[in-house]
Amino acid sequence: MMLYEVPSGCGLKEVLEWEGVDLRDESLFFIFPDVPALNRAERLFLKHGLWGNRLLTFGKLASLLNRDMSVRLSRVGRLFLMEEVVEELADTFTYFKEPLIRGFSGSLVRLIAEFKHLKLTPDCLKEFAERLAEGVLKKKLIDLSGVFECYQKRLLGEGLVDDIDELALLSESIRNGRLGDVFPEAKRFFVFGFPDFTLTQVEVLKSIEERGYELRVFVPELSGFSTLRRRLSRKLGINPDDIRRLSLTSLRQRSVEIRSFPSFSEEVDFVSKEIKRLISEKGVRAEEICVVLRSFSEKAKDIVSGFDKLGLSYWVSRGISLKESLLGQFVIDLLEVKLSGFERKRFSHLLKSPFLSEFFKNTRCLESAVLELENKARKRRFQGGVREWLALLEESNLPRGFSESVKNLISLLNEGLNLGTLKGFCSDLIDLLDTLNVHMAVRRLSSTHRIHLFAWEKLSTLLRELRFLSNMGFEKAISPEECLFLLKDVFSEARFYLRSSEEERGVYVVEAFDLRGADFPYVFLLDVSERSFPMQFVQDAVLKDTERKVINGFMDGDFLLVEDIHYQDEELLFKLVCSSAKSSLWITYSQLDSRERAMLPSYLVEELAEEEGLAVKKETLKDRLLRAENVYTIYDLARYLFFTDSYREGELSEFLRQHWPHYERVISGVAAEKERLRNRGDFSGFEGVVKDLSFFKELSLSPTGLETYGRCPFRYFASRVLGLENLPEYEDDVSVLDTGGFYHRVLGNFFKALSSEMGGRVDLRTVGDDELIQKFRRFTEDINFSGEFGWLSPGIRELLKVKMLEEVLPTFILKEARRVREWNSKGFFPVSFEREVSFEFEGIRLRGVIDRVDIGDKGALVIDYKLGSPNTKRFCNPLHLQLPLYLFALKQEGITPYGGYYRFIEKPDEEKGESESGKGNIDAQIESALSYLRLYSSLIKRGFFAPVIEDKKACIDGLEVELRKDDYSTCGWCEFKDLCRVHGGVIRRYGG
Repeated sequence: MMLYEVPSGCGLKEVLEWEGVDLRDESLFFIFPDVPALNRAERLFLKHGLWGNRLLTFGKLASLLNRDMSVRLSRVGRLFLMEEVVEELADTFTYFKEPLIRGFSGSLVRLIAEFKHLKLTPDCLKEFAERLAEGVLKKKLIDLSGVFECYQKRLLGEGLVDDIDELALLSESIRNGRLGDVFPEAKRFFVFGFPDFTLTQVEVLKSIEERGYELRVFVPELSGFSTLRRRLSRKLGINPDDIRRLSLTSLRQRSVEIRSFPSFSEEVDFVSKEIKRLISEKGVRAEEICVVLRSFSEKAKDIVSGFDKLGLSYWVSRGISLKESLLGQFVIDLLEVKLSGFERKRFSHLLKSPFLSEFFKNTRCLESAVLELENKARKRRFQGGVREWLALLEESNLPRGFSESVKNLISLLNEGLNLGTLKGFCSDLIDLLDTLNVHMAVRRLSSTHRIHLFAWEKLSTLLRELRFLSNMGFEKAISPEECLFLLKDVFSEARFYLRSSEEERGVYVVEAFDLRGADFPYVFLLDVSERSFPMQFVQDAVLKDTERKVINGFMDGDFLLVEDIHYQDEELLFKLVCSSAKSSLWITYSQLDSRERAMLPSYLVEELAEEEGLAVKKETLKDRLLRAENVYTIYDLARYLFFTDSYREGELSEFLRQHWPHYERVISGVAAEKERLRNRGDFSGFEGVVKDLSFFKELSLSPTGLETYGRCPFRYFASRVLGLENLPEYEDDVSVLDTGGFYHRVLGNFFKALSSEMGGRVDLRTVGDDELIQKFRRFTEDINFSGEFGWLSPGIRELLKVKMLEEVLPTFILKEARRVREWNSKGFFPVSFEREVSFEFEGIRLRGVIDRVDIGDKGALVIDYKLGSPNTKRFCNPLHLQLPLYLFALKQEGITPYGGYYRFIEKPDEEKGESESGKGNIDAQIESALSYLRLYSSLIKRGFFAPVIEDKKACIDGLEVELRKDDYSTCGWCEFKDLCRVHGGVIRRYGG
């Protein structure tokens, strides 16, 4: 075996030229790391006829030589087998107990694979454990040896192998002469592109050499990576001094660009259009271009979406997982809806799925029907449940076909997926998807997004595989909950390729690791930020980094991956990706992440820029939109016209009017935004000034409404004039409105009962606390608490009942009784409860409800119950007008105002208010409140509803007002803040 280091920038073509290889030589075979490198090698053979099976990977070689010798278990099958092993051994574990083992099967599969690649056995783990003192690692190794041993026994017992066992079988087959049987013409093997090998791969190479084949191994240059170089030479059994270095000096210099963008979507937009230009203007073939990400996660879908918009063909190497796909999530949703008892939010979400469109194909305006059903369910405020949904469908006036389809769906889900075995579950799920016509919905959706077709193919294969596994001895009983857990696990591991066309190879989209051994003329390396490259080292869920180092010490080498080796591997991987670009390399990163947090480029990018004397080109959205050459789609054209302020008229503007139905609406919105952002001037209609004053000729106001106007006129307009309201939302809790309304009703009715019992007025001077609480408890026996809070689950409802009726209200009543007794001694007695009042003032009609009125010889006290904090409450100011206006209403009825108080139910020790006995000038306070009534009613009559949260008098006086948001009080909890146009920093004057 001869080992060569290949200089950076040198690819397979240069190595073959240096070796003087004749590509027509059918005795020469190649082994590559992965499919992209193999596909790129094929282009070198195009002029020399067929290459057959001379281009190989270890996996392909194993499948050819081990054919008919074993059944290979897929990644999903291994995961399922590990679940079985963990469950079988759970009671025998010394360290991994139930809370720890749940959900770590994937980590165990990866760890066992690592052990097998290192040619470790269960006995090796036991030996390591014996060499350790008592402790956590010793217990872990004992447990792991048991898992490893049981896993291998289960594999052998079922006649199965995993991918590592396949390599071991491959080595044995080669030593037995199988390689000569399959490839009789083979004499030489070139192994190209591997920066490192597993010990099982090394064993395959040694078996090839032992059979007398010439073997040459070409690895990337490892200068600067002494640890990795030493590790590789140790594995191959070669003295580092014997590693040869190819001396190639005629390499073409590549160009390098480093660009930063505001966001990843802008990176994708740039790369997509740059590739489009290379293909359409420079004649570059799509398969000569490669787009690289360190890891895909959700970002591969963004790239595919960008390519689809421009009609670019592509081939995605690893694709995405079923769990990340919409189809995979739909299947999980089906099971979660069933297990949740058809919980309202889950079932409403499921009904909106595009994969049910063919099941509901006889329903016209399906989206509207689903929305109407969801709104009716919200208003009923039920949690969910089969009976509740069926009752709602019977009562609702929805399209008959839609209602019947929903009932059918409920029946299918409720009665299905209950067979108790994996085989039964998979068969049931396949039948359910067929009944729901999901395959037809997928076909329709795939006309615009082919990703759904690939997801469907992978899902179908996976379910058949799981059913096959169940026929091979995995027949344990399995509950729907366990099925859901299993599906989430296997869906996360089941990945599918993405490709835009069956005929074209297209632009390669690969993870960095898959680029080993491949080279492309044009390479785009995306998302090279500080958070993505190098990839963060993730601690193994089973063995910590320190524990791995201990095991490495037993083996006298850095074989198990540890953190410091991980980052060296990442640096080498970055170097390999950069050197894979033969002509041009683009490196891009985002300045902000998806949450708009600032990001820096990777230190690897900064080092490269410094080494090659490169400057980062910072791109902004505006820079790119102002260049006409970036216009490829209707949306590009629209953005270009708006950014260049040429959208009002012209040929391009007319083109958009004809081909983009939303164009006029966007123009109107832009005009509104320009008006809003104009710094000084009069308030406009866009900011809440209504020109048609006929709406406000006859005003009927309330004190609470005036307080709302005082806080923000726009909020008053949205809630009181337009009548907008949030849909009631089910939560297993209650809102402030629900709580406050209940407390008010109970207190009002309780004091009414006391007043009736005492002859029309409440005098508690002879009623002790114990007697009063007994009266309250008897009173609460008739309260239908379930009717009040029927949407809550029984457990939550019972806890709330205890809190409200046995804690909060009794405490408040005792505190309030002491205040009542004190006022009783002064001659004031509660006589009126939930009293409706109405009066006119200067042509304005006010209506309201007073919680309680206490009458005495000196006049009336107004009592208003509040739920929340007393900190901001005042007797009278621009935001607190209830008490003085209620007193004015009583004064209109001939009752002398004496004072008023806020009483706080959940803070019963607190009260805020004033009275004549406290030397408060009540008449003056009433006059002050009336002045605010005049001010607010005058502005309302003029149609002024701008979002002004300061004193409104400035608006009447024509003074300048700054529009701003107050996120810590008024605006922070406003339900209409999403409608509000205020962003701050704009000065306005009201011109009347």
